[in-house]
Amino acid sequence: MAPSILIVEDEAEIASYLRRGLAYEGFQVEVATDGPSALALAREHPPTWCCSM
Repeated sequence: MAPSILIVEDEAEIASYLRRGLAYEGFQVEVATDGPSALALAREHPPTWCCSM
């Protein structure tokens, strides 16, 4: 199973670049655009890593 990462970024273009790059490196990537949605995603699918930009 691939390690997972949760990215918290409100700018769609930056989030897209990060998602593509990390997916290419083998991560399962989830993106949240704000704190409340990040917490909800983290509860549903606990990530191996979390990155807040």
